[in-house]
Formats: sequence, structure tokens, C-alpha cells
Amino acid sequence: MFHQLMKNAFFLFVFVSLALVGCNRGPTDAKVVGTVTFDGEPLYGAVVRFTPESGGRQSEGFTDRTGRYELRFSAQTKGVVSGKHKVSIRTTPEEYGVEEVKEVEKLPAKYNTDSQLIMEVKRGAQQIDFDLTSK
Repeated sequence: MFHQLMKNAFFLFVFVSLALVGCNRGPTDAKVVGTVTFDGEPLYGAVVRFTPESGGRQSEGFTDRTGRYELRFSAQTKGVVSGKHKVSIRTTPEEYGVEEVKEVEKLPAKYNTDSQLIMEVKRGAQQIDFDLTSK
């Protein structure tokens, strides 16, 4: 009987430990807000997308008239998973293909289709601003 009780306690401990570890990588372990400017002016209507380098679901936000964005994991959930992210910022809809984006996108490709922007997102709240230039 004691052996069975210890066995059950062990499995309960493992289950709870794994559940807690999984919770720490949830979409709300980091909150990111910021502003995007282009040649010194607020960038309105842009999509700011953070894609985890380790894989997993991306978060994105849309800039308002002041260039401010807030990342969302889904329509209902604000936040982003902590870690390194590749960042892309674009002003054209996702439905466009790469060649179409290059024709109508007002931002240089180095910020979207050929983005080299890498940001480290830490747990908790933080502000990450982007000062983009046309050069």
C-alpha cells in the first residue's frame, strides 16, 4: 500500500512539474509595446511581427496614427513568448506575394521580406521601438 501511495505521489509530482514548466512558455510571459517611425515620422498602418527563432507561434501588432503598437499572440491574448525573435515590419497586406510586396511596399526589404532584425524579448513588460530609415 505504501509503495502504491509513493508511486501515485511521484506521478502527481511529475505531472504538476511538467504543467508548470509548460505554463512558463505561454503567450503572456512577455508584453511588448513600442513605436515605429520611418524617416523620423510615425508609421501608421504597419504590421509589426515577431517570429520566435526557436519555432512556435508568432505575435503581431498594428501601428496606430502615432506609430504605437502592442503585440498580440491572438485576437484575445496580448503578449509574446520570451526569447529571440526575427522581426518584420510591413505596410502591405500579407496576401500579396513577395514580388508584389517589393513593388508596393513603402518600407525597404531589409525590414520585411529580407529582414535581419533580431530582438531579444525578456519576460515581463518592455518597450521596443523601431526607428526605420529609407536608406
